[in-house]
Amino acid sequence: MPGKLLCLDIDHDSVSAVQVQSGLKGYRVLSCAHAVAEGEGSWEAALQDISRGMDLASDIYRVTIPADQASYRNLQMPFREVKKIKQTLPFEVESMIPFPVDEVVVDFLVTDRAEQSEILAVSLRKDYIKESLGRLKAYGIEPDLLEIRGFPLVSWLLKRQATPGDGLLLDIGFRRATMVFFLRRRISLVRSLPLKSDPSPRGDGDSGPDTATPKQLASRMEFLCRDIQNTMHAFKCANKSASNPRKIFVAGDGAIPGAGEMIGRFFDLPVEQINVRRDKRVTMDKKIAEAWNPLSMDHALALALREERREAGLNLLKDEFETKGPYSGLGRGIRKVSLALALVACFLMADLGVDYHLMKKRHEVLEEKITEVYRETFPEASRVVDPLKQMKIALNEVKGSSVLLPGGDSEAKVIDILRDISLRIPKSMDVHLTTMVINPENARVSGETDTFNTVDTIKGRLESSPLYKEVVISSANLDRSGKRVQFEVKMERKK
Repeated sequence: MPGKLLCLDIDHDSVSAVQVQSGLKGYRVLSCAHAVAEGEGSWEAALQDISRGMDLASDIYRVTIPADQASYRNLQMPFREVKKIKQTLPFEVESMIPFPVDEVVVDFLVTDRAEQSEILAVSLRKDYIKESLGRLKAYGIEPDLLEIRGFPLVSWLLKRQATPGDGLLLDIGFRRATMVFFLRRRISLVRSLPLKSDPSPRGDGDSGPDTATPKQLASRMEFLCRDIQNTMHAFKCANKSASNPRKIFVAGDGAIPGAGEMIGRFFDLPVEQINVRRDKRVTMDKKIAEAWNPLSMDHALALALREERREAGLNLLKDEFETKGPYSGLGRGIRKVSLALALVACFLMADLGVDYHLMKKRHEVLEEKITEVYRETFPEASRVVDPLKQMKIALNEVKGSSVLLPGGDSEAKVIDILRDISLRIPKSMDVHLTTMVINPENARVSGETDTFNTVDTIKGRLESSPLYKEVVISSANLDRSGKRVQFEVKMERKK
C-alpha cells in the first residue's frame, strides 16, 4: 500500500533500518542506518543510536528478529485446508517444544501439498515477543508485521525468474549463521547454526570476520559448511528426498569477500552474493547510494519489498499481539471496505455511462421521429429547430381557429353539428355516410341507403334541427346494382 514504511532488521548485537516511500510505481529509499552495539543481546542500544540520527516516524512498521529465537519443525498434516491446519497445529507442536503451547505463538508455511500437507511450523516464545514489542514501543514503533530474519530475503529471491526452484540461502552473521533451504520455490528447512568462534563485530581482540586471518576464515567457513552438510543430509533422510540445492545465495555482515568462494568450493555449487538494491522497483538518491552497504541493509530492504499475502511469509503477531495499527484490525477492515466501495463506485460509474449512452441514442431516435411527424403534419414548415415546441404552437393555432366555424356570427361548433347529425340519424336506419363537408354557410352529407323513403326520412329529421335554416335533397339516385340509393343532402346553416 502507498505510504511511508519503516523496516527494522534486528540481530543480537546490531540493527539495520530502512525507510521507504511505497507507491504505485515502486519503492523510493528515503533514509537508512546501521548500528552495532557492544555485548550480545543489546540491540536496543543499537536502535537508540539509529534513532538519534534518523526520523523513525512512519505509517507502517515491519520488524524481523534473529532466526535462532524461534523453533522450527517439519510436520505432515492429513488435510490441505488452511483453516484445519491452524486449528490442529498447536496440538501437533506441543510435544516437540520445551514450553507449554499456551506460552508460544505458532505460525506456519505450507512447503508441499500432495496427498497430505507438508508444513514448516515456527514457534516463538510470547515473553520474547512481549519484551521486544515493549522495547520498540519506547521509540514509537508498533509493528504491523513481525517476521523471522532471512525469510524476507528468500521471499525476494523466489520472485526472481533467475532463481532456481531448489536453492540455499546462507545468512552469515558475526556469531551465528542461518540456513534456509527452499524446494520447488517453497521454504522447506530453516536452521540457525553457530560459527566456530565467538568473534566480536568490533574486532577488539577477538578475530572477527573483518579482522580474521585467511587461515582463521577458512577454518570458520569449513566448520559452517560441514554443519550445513550434516543438516541437509539429516533433512533428506527424514523426508526421503534426494533434492539438492542448485545454487547458494550468501547474505549477512559475515559474508565478507572470500567467504562465498570457500563455500562454493566446498559444495561445488555456484554462489551468489545477494544485493537487493539491484531490484528495478527500488530507487534512492545518490547520497544514500554512496552510503549503502548490501551486507547490512539487504534484510531490511527485502522486508520492505515483502508482499502482504499469506504465502509471502510469516507474521508472528498473533493472539494477544494482534496489531492495532492503521492497516490491521478495524483499520484493515476499513481498508477492505474502502476498496470494495471503490470497486462498486467504478461499476456504478460504468453502468451510468452505459445508461447515458443508451438514453442519448433513444433521445436521438425519438427526436428524429418527432421531426418526421411534424414535417408530415405541417409540410408548409420550412425550418425545424425544436419540433416538439413548434408542433405544440401549431396545434394551439389550429385549435384556436377550429373551435368556431369560420364565417358569420354563428356560435355553432363543428362538434355540435357532428353530434346533431349523429343523433338525428340513428343506428337503426340503414344509412352509410361517406362524405361530410362543413362550410361557414352550409353543410353537406352524402352516402347510400336502402330506399328513397329513407332519404326523405333523413331530410325530415334534419329539418327539425335548430341549427339549419333549410334542408334540401341535392340528389338521390340508384347505384349501378339498382339495389342501393346514393344521395346527397344539403343543409343551409342559420346565422
